[in-house]
Amino acid sequence: MIPWFFAYGRINYSRYLPCYYMEMKALQNTHPFVHDGLADGEFAVQRPNSPAFSMTACDQIIEQTFNRDSKTRGGLTGITLNKGAVRRWILSHPARAGIANACYSMSISDPDSASVSKELSSSRIKTDEQSVQDVMTTVTCFANPFNIEEEKELVNICSGKVAPETVTSDLSTAYTRGEECFKDFVSQRLVEGTKDVFDKLTLPTSKTFSDLSRREKSKGNESSLMKERRQLLTRMVIIAQEKGLDLQQVMRYQLSSVPPSLANPDGSLVKTNKATLVNQVEKLMPSGPLPKENIPSNTVLIVDGMALIQQQRQIPETFGDFACIILKKRVSMGLKHKAKRVDFVADRYQANSIKQFERSKRANLGETKVRINRKDQKMPKQFKKYLANGDIKEGLLLFLVNEWKEIDCDLSGIEIYATQGDFCCKISRTEGDSLNVEDIPELLCDQEEADTRMFLHALHA
Repeated sequence: MIPWFFAYGRINYSRYLPCYYMEMKALQNTHPFVHDGLADGEFAVQRPNSPAFSMTACDQIIEQTFNRDSKTRGGLTGITLNKGAVRRWILSHPARAGIANACYSMSISDPDSASVSKELSSSRIKTDEQSVQDVMTTVTCFANPFNIEEEKELVNICSGKVAPETVTSDLSTAYTRGEECFKDFVSQRLVEGTKDVFDKLTLPTSKTFSDLSRREKSKGNESSLMKERRQLLTRMVIIAQEKGLDLQQVMRYQLSSVPPSLANPDGSLVKTNKATLVNQVEKLMPSGPLPKENIPSNTVLIVDGMALIQQQRQIPETFGDFACIILKKRVSMGLKHKAKRVDFVADRYQANSIKQFERSKRANLGETKVRINRKDQKMPKQFKKYLANGDIKEGLLLFLVNEWKEIDCDLSGIEIYATQGDFCCKISRTEGDSLNVEDIPELLCDQEEADTRMFLHALHA
């Protein structure tokens, strides 16, 4: 246990536990009588009036007897700054304990005279059984640590969060680094004596899963970029004057290593507004949405899946409840628009793509990577952070469709078409109210954007 205290910066435990450990190691030579007693099991006490099989640790017995009998209400509270009062309290300790014990022995209601252990009372048995059930429920809600997609990943069994490489490295090497610090502490301060025990103790800082919730500060510095541009402009002007170049010709070129139309000075891609093209297309269409009374029956509603997920404001407790909410929302949208078919079309999140740069940039601001292992797994509190990772979005979409294939929900006669990676499946209910799931090979598509994949679904409809 001691190396763990050294690995995670617990100063007091790291300073005093090695001293206690060395004293216990030398106990056979320094105090052989105590060593033999501990070896024979003489580290617990059974009180005379207590039931059998109820031996208690020595320090707990002292607290329950001598210290309890001698303490006033609040104990030493309020007199610790008065040395005389503390000394009188300590000197009168045995006398007060004896008087209190004598009063207890004359009293009919002796709290220690019970012949039946409290552990055997019906209320305590009921409480213990409930505690066991709570522990079992909690453990079953944990993620299976042996069911991980990649062997090198470390996953929090409580929340399902995946540790990044820095946290994985620290967790896997924490004990080794702590053991080295422990050995150095013992050799330098307890054996050789080159350092004092109370000298400054510097311990390593190891990252854990708790560091995943801390938001990293952005490293971008706008002032430094402007400073570089100013220095570059100065050099260009000086070179143009010395070479006799035309300054107007020189100023025709950009003052950056890459064209500003393609990238920013820090190397990041220039973001464009995709809605610009949509706005131009909307100018060719009639203004305003189609009136509800003019919507024909038996229509098809095609929904951007990730946009629907991003619009969700009330986040439920578990992923299973979230899947149920999204499915019911699609059914209600279909009924509202008189649709017999609702297509749930989602984006693809490929590793080698232009959009991957933007996703990695968002991840630098702090992301929450969580693996979904079961439907009763808790939803992350920071849902927007959770959706900042492309792999996590792929996992969420995969979980939603798999859950819809088994969920018991009234579809109201609506057929659900849901994309799952490159594939698409159809979810419907037959006349016998049984759930029917079938793959649609005509909707096989490797398009990255849901915006373009929607055209294939419209053509199929």
